[in-house]
Amino acid sequence: MMKVSVVLFFVFVGVVFVSAQLAPVVVENPEVPENDEARVGVRVAIGQQLISAAMLSVVEPVVYLIDEYQGYLPQINLTERVGLTKIHISTSETRLYNLTVATVFAEWIQEHNSIKVSMAGITGNLDSLYDYHYWAVWTHHGHGSFEAYFYDASGWIEIEFGVDGDGHLLLTYLNSHIQLKHLDLKFSGSWSFILNHVPGFNEIVKRRINKTFKEICNFSVKKTNEVFQKLPLGLKIPFILKDAVSLSYAMPEDPTVLNTGFGSFALLGDFYPTKFPSLSPPFLVSPPLPLTVDSLSSSLSPSSPLSPLVFDLPLPDILNVPDQGQVIISSYTMQSLGWAVDYIGGLTFNVTQDNIPSSIPVKMNTDFFGVVVPPLLESCFNCPVMWAVQSPGYPNIWINDDGVFLNYTTVMSWFTYHKKSDQWTFAFSMYIDMGGSVFLTIDDDNNKIYGNLTVDNIDLRNDESDIGNIVLAPMQGVINQVIAGVVPLINDILALGIPLPNFPLGITLNDPEILYGNNTLAIETDLHFAFPKEYKEWGEEWQQFQREREREIVQEEEREVEEGEVWAEGEKEGLVMNVEVVGDGGNDDFPQQH
Repeated sequence: MMKVSVVLFFVFVGVVFVSAQLAPVVVENPEVPENDEARVGVRVAIGQQLISAAMLSVVEPVVYLIDEYQGYLPQINLTERVGLTKIHISTSETRLYNLTVATVFAEWIQEHNSIKVSMAGITGNLDSLYDYHYWAVWTHHGHGSFEAYFYDASGWIEIEFGVDGDGHLLLTYLNSHIQLKHLDLKFSGSWSFILNHVPGFNEIVKRRINKTFKEICNFSVKKTNEVFQKLPLGLKIPFILKDAVSLSYAMPEDPTVLNTGFGSFALLGDFYPTKFPSLSPPFLVSPPLPLTVDSLSSSLSPSSPLSPLVFDLPLPDILNVPDQGQVIISSYTMQSLGWAVDYIGGLTFNVTQDNIPSSIPVKMNTDFFGVVVPPLLESCFNCPVMWAVQSPGYPNIWINDDGVFLNYTTVMSWFTYHKKSDQWTFAFSMYIDMGGSVFLTIDDDNNKIYGNLTVDNIDLRNDESDIGNIVLAPMQGVINQVIAGVVPLINDILALGIPLPNFPLGITLNDPEILYGNNTLAIETDLHFAFPKEYKEWGEEWQQFQREREREIVQEEEREVEEGEVWAEGEKEGLVMNVEVVGDGGNDDFPQQH
């Protein structure tokens, strides 16, 4: 019996290996179940401080775009009426640089379903060349330059989180504002004429700073959206699934903002046949997933409010700031995996000698298996054997407090090959009932997943037979011994740990933990963000973006002047402005007659 046990062990290993190599049988014309009910298999709960860290990582490319951009911003073209004439003023070669931000804080805006990122302690420099001309008997020209240094400024940007038509995450720029408190201006050239005849010139400078800030925000949000869109549309599962099954991360509803300081993002979170992305499992989520699990939401109750996140640039230090998030996975997601694999035929395959690697000492013939199934040898001496494994239904997979459980029944039909007739002949078939569970944990010291596999039962039942009565007890006993030997080997492998995968967008995990509940598995972790460094390749596109926007910006500013649009008085209050004059205040070519 020991020899047979060893042989059957190799058979078991061979079947596992073979099933990993066989191409699944894909159903060509599936019928899509009609069901309009929303399916939410996965929820992602994101803490407010985590959002602060994420937005800080987005600020990094914004700072880069300002500080590293060596081109010039669009020029200002304004016309002011002074007396009976018009003075036309234009700027050129305007640069905004050396921008620094002392603190950044993000907050949820529930009524807008958005994130508002506030910044304080903003400092920076702006310089530009200016030129003016007007006609009074003859044409008068003047020109010069100015430098501006602003400090202790504050501002904010608001970004809406939503879902696009395809159910993917969509970031939308809503609004932004910058409040200047201290502004030092240094003029050279024809400064006196500008200040005397265009008293609102300093407002022009402020408007330019504000518009530049908005343009950079627009561009950064646009590029961030592109980064999100590059994420894979599905999670490819290896082994027998190959590229046939994917995981849907589409968002069926808008994100939800919670009073506990969390945003909750819903994902479909179901597996589907890759060739049929519109196909959904024929069952629903039951019960519905919570927005957060108690162990996470209770730690951020209103009685223990979040403290503002304060961060000093440079931004790469963001890796030292921990923040918390949670991924909640339902039994529905697990069940959909079994359904999708079964639907594509991944659990239906044939095994012959050609599928057995030469390194495994298993002979797929009646002589080899006649020891445990004598009628097989009696029906056909030394004939090739084929297993036809068929799935009568998808596996049942669920989650409870003790881990992830599986019950599954498959049918194995035995065929023998007869050379005279050159065909495979059915011998007998049997049901294989199996059940087991796995309990996974994450070691926060090395970010590896560890697990323990338990096989509760492997039962064999007779189905049909064309070769007489089949006694399954000998095979049942051998399989039980095989399982008793295989499970410890698998657990030895799980004890080595499986490293967590690499995540996109520079996300790394810190202190992750797996929590189990009724139909719910939650992965709770702190997250670290580091925005992808590809933003350093945005320079050329940033300049092109500015060139495309130049005409629009000029038209906007001309319209503002024509309509008399000025900054609100409240925005001017508290602004301390110092003006320094360089040179004699004259101009090189004023007046001139043309």
